[in-house]
Amino acid sequence: SVVLFWQRVLIQTPGLLTQVGLIAAFLIVITLILSVYFILVIKASNQELIHRIFEQKQLEIALCIGENRWRQLLETVKVIPWELDLKTWRFIYVGPQAVDLLNYPIADWYEENFWVNHLHPDDKEKSVRFCQEATAKCENHELEYRMLAADGRVVWLRDVVSVVEEAGTPTMLRGFTFDITDLKLVEETLRLRERALAATSNGIIIADARLPHRPVIYVNPAFEKITGYSATDVIGKNCRFLQRTDTQQLALNK
Repeated sequence: SVVLFWQRVLIQTPGLLTQVGLIAAFLIVITLILSVYFILVIKASNQELIHRIFEQKQLEIALCIGENRWRQLLETVKVIPWELDLKTWRFIYVGPQAVDLLNYPIADWYEENFWVNHLHPDDKEKSVRFCQEATAKCENHELEYRMLAADGRVVWLRDVVSVVEEAGTPTMLRGFTFDITDLKLVEETLRLRERALAATSNGIIIADARLPHRPVIYVNPAFEKITGYSATDVIGKNCRFLQRTDTQQLALNK
């Protein structure tokens, strides 16, 4: 009955078949266009997702390589990198340089209160107090102190410490420990030399020959007493000012 109905309609309206065919063809074309469009969109989305995943993997590899290089760098210089957990006051990481510096096995550094127990007796109280007070305030800090090596040596160290905090509460310390023993020996030698120069009764004047006008950089107390010039009067000048206008002294030619 439905077929007969459409046969009558098509017989009565001959142009209707053409119109229906055009509409069907139009719909097929639209369907094909939309299908191609969605395929292209999905493909582009997949490519973008793959690109993002590739970039993420590259970033992870670069970070891993950078971390390894940074770790290798830290562990080859003569500086000890370290981390300390404030809940237990134990080291959670110590660079391998610590073994060469103090001759203790790395395992010993991870023991409870290792740092405190190996401080020099004369530095222990003030060093611990200073570190605790600065840490409680979440303040990064530096300190110098002495530690006792496993072989009995006294080693001067300088710590540069960064305080890690969470919600205003310090949770960890990160830092670097530098061996400054040689620097302290030089400072002590200079102090002894200064005391020796200051104690002698002979006037001593030192000029810097590396500079063009050879300025005076040091005079001892005996020089001040003999000449009547204070150190502030002399330092920075050429010592020829002491001759004034008498520059043709016979003793200068001998």
